Amino acid sequence: MWQPSSAAPIHWQWQIGTDFNISTDLIPNVTVYDIDMFDTPVSTVATLHAKGFKVIAYIDIGTYEPGRPDDSSFPASVLGNGVQGWAGEKWLDVRNLAVLQPIMQARFNDAASKGFDAVELDNMDGCTNSTGFSISTAQQLAYDEWCMQAVHALGMSCCQKNWIEECSALSAYADFCLNEEAYFYGDPIANLVTYYVNQGKAVFEVEYKEDIGSASTPQAATMNGDHINSTTYDLDLVGPTQSGYLRLPCIPDTQSTWSGAPAANSFLFGYVGNNNANYQTLTWSELTHATYGTIWCPSATSAAIQDAQGLNYSLMASIQAKAKSVNPNIKFLATITGGNWQQSWEGGHLTAVLANATLRGQLAANLAALVSQYNLDGIDIDWEGTDIVQANYHAFLVALRAALPIGKLISVCMPPAINYQPATDYQYWLNPVTDSPYIDMYEVMSYGETFANFQTYMQMWFSAGFPVAKMNAGYDSVSNDSAVDDITLIPEKVAWTITQGIGGQMIWEADATGAASYLTAIYNALNSSAGFTHGTTHTASFSITELPAGISCQVQIQVGTSMSSKISFTSGNNVPVSVPITMPAAGKYSVYIDVYMEGILVETVTDPAQVTIT
Repeated sequence: MWQPSSAAPIHWQWQIGTDFNISTDLIPNVTVYDIDMFDTPVSTVATLHAKGFKVIAYIDIGTYEPGRPDDSSFPASVLGNGVQGWAGEKWLDVRNLAVLQPIMQARFNDAASKGFDAVELDNMDGCTNSTGFSISTAQQLAYDEWCMQAVHALGMSCCQKNWIEECSALSAYADFCLNEEAYFYGDPIANLVTYYVNQGKAVFEVEYKEDIGSASTPQAATMNGDHINSTTYDLDLVGPTQSGYLRLPCIPDTQSTWSGAPAANSFLFGYVGNNNANYQTLTWSELTHATYGTIWCPSATSAAIQDAQGLNYSLMASIQAKAKSVNPNIKFLATITGGNWQQSWEGGHLTAVLANATLRGQLAANLAALVSQYNLDGIDIDWEGTDIVQANYHAFLVALRAALPIGKLISVCMPPAINYQPATDYQYWLNPVTDSPYIDMYEVMSYGETFANFQTYMQMWFSAGFPVAKMNAGYDSVSNDSAVDDITLIPEKVAWTITQGIGGQMIWEADATGAASYLTAIYNALNSSAGFTHGTTHTASFSITELPAGISCQVQIQVGTSMSSKISFTSGNNVPVSVPITMPAAGKYSVYIDVYMEGILVETVTDPAQVTIT
């Protein structure tokens, strides 16, 4: 019997909102698929097993679902109130074992005959809902425990689904756990750790982008630290080719250990190589990732690659050796460049090579060989221009991911959105639904913008559906570039990205140490203040000034993504206010204060230098 372990991350996909298609829905490096039992044929399970994957069957044991093959088996006597948000679905009277046990046993038998390794038992917590029946906790537990024992008798493992408060009872029968929105709702995550993780049993956890408000992973620091396999999904749990799809794991699918698990805004990615002189003095300890620029295709009719510096990779090897000697944990990649924005020197060769299926595959193989030869950590793709064909880009990503050794990274450059509007034109570059599973990082060239434009352009990519937690906001340090950044704006920009939960920051190009170092300015902005533990309540103290006296007012404070309740006060001269605030995940955050007079928002303070949180 399969026992999912908590010892290492498990890369999994949960797809029960649409039928699983073996030809389109496989995800690189994912080894566990949780899919619908009724809608999945034997052949699909067999094919997944042949690829070495485990397969979990979704089966609802707590509600009636219209349209299921056995829906006529449920008499009216066991059908209760409707399930909120799910048309036609009704709660079951789990006290009536004589009726429900034969139906569920038949379902479990079907799962076993199809070859599933495990069963996800849904709606195990009916007694906590308005079912229309008087179901006690003991009666609910008795039914759930019978279901789990019946699954075990058929040689399959089973999970506890939700009802985190009853982990102590259900974990005695369940082999692993799947929980929804423990972070969002502030559920007792400690129960998952105590009764599952610490017992060697895996925990899968899901947050939904519709509730947390973005395609991000604010739960990453908490869940990774507790060795919980957490992923942000779309609420409909559709497949990779479907509209609205999102799958954003807190642990990258290329990572095999819990150590070094990334939290939000944990990346600082730097381009190196064009300024040959600075790599000896660069503060390598401030970078998490670096990439050598650049590699190119010298011909439009060949997949051969060359060092664009004309140094046969000797400089790349020297920079990599220096970086690793100072910072052994740094990830070092190489960048391949092309497109008609680079045509003055590159000639548009990359675009031509990627338009040819044969050359495209050969190029992927050549880049993978370079990675292996120099022990690089991945490839960065800087294909820029109006000549990009999205279908060719996607095909190249698929080929490159297949060619690279497991665990290697793929990073891609993205335009600043000043000329391209992502809502309509992003398909010239990348598609957030079909391409994101193959990409580990997006380097957004948000160079030289005002703070307002910087926010606007980054948010345009978020709105287009690109995964926020994979995006790095870009800064240009090259003084003779037209898009060089104002170094004084870096703290404000970095602070804002922290509130959005993005992956991290990127610099073109990483510069030397000193007061004028853009790299150091970004690093200092990321590490300028201590964080608090998620879920703990603290007090924010500050004073309200510049309001007319004697007016009924309210104030609330936002720390990152966490918003306090409104606190009432009467305006006056320098009125002290204390507001309880539950902290978000550990990290560094911007603080915003909203002041209301007679119910109307009159001021938002975005630079609250005098706020003290204790």
